[in-house]
Amino acid sequence: MIAALDELYPDAQPPESVAGWNPEEAEAPAQRFGGVIEAVVDADLYPGRDMGRLATHLTTLAGEACAAYEDDEALGRETIYAIYDLYDGELSGVASLFVPEEDELALEMLEVLIGGDDDSGDACAQLQSALTDIQGAFAG
Repeated sequence: MIAALDELYPDAQPPESVAGWNPEEAEAPAQRFGGVIEAVVDADLYPGRDMGRLATHLTTLAGEACAAYEDDEALGRETIYAIYDLYDGELSGVASLFVPEEDELALEMLEVLIGGDDDSGDACAQLQSALTDIQGAFAG
């Protein structure tokens, strides 16, 4: 795979002439290489690949973030930012098709928590409930 990529991209810079050069030829070996790396490090490099697993992970993280708010609001908010990034970028679009009310509630509660609303306890409970319902829609 590395040899195939070296042949397609001999330098870090693209060639001066793109005639006859198809950057999409690197897609298959790059994906295989990514799969090998995932197996070696036991991690998902593409979090949106398995929606059920991602929903479960975000539900767990939300519980941890809400618990952290009680002791360290900054840590809780930082974790909520991470949840928001993964949720909005990977899960929300599909969740909005299957469980639109829960998707809307999850996004709203994430924004409340990021904004530092004084009622973070209620927002946390609602976020966890919405994510649990979304998890159920994807993970069964």
